[in-house]
Amino acid sequence: MKIFWDANALVDLVDQSRPGHTDALLILKDTRKRAAGNLISWHTLSILSYLCSKKFGKGATDEIIQELLKVFKIPVNGSKKADRALGYNASDFEDALQISAAVAAYADYIVTLDTKGFSKSPIPVVTPAEMLCLLRDK
Repeated sequence: MKIFWDANALVDLVDQSRPGHTDALLILKDTRKRAAGNLISWHTLSILSYLCSKKFGKGATDEIIQELLKVFKIPVNGSKKADRALGYNASDFEDALQISAAVAAYADYIVTLDTKGFSKSPIPVVTPAEMLCLLRDK
């Protein structure tokens, strides 16, 4: 199983003060036990860096990103995939880029807190709580 994490789900994972932290941590623990693939897009790292640097500082944020890169794979992206993102007709181009990256990685699910932003996704989109239920059922 390949799980693609949207930026907001990844921020929940690294920030213990966020309400979604526990669910995100449980997803990661479960997928690592199963040797499932955890995926993020290249541009999610810049979003994460921007948000986390404000809260944790640059040094801690760099360490967080280094640890994440040990666990998460980044699908190959490029101009063609960015162009493809336009076809997903998402109201937010950043969400469309996430969809395109998930498609490129052959993800089975996209985990996000913003399911409405992914309404045009050809890949099933679930909240972290829904992903936990799916993992429990398998």
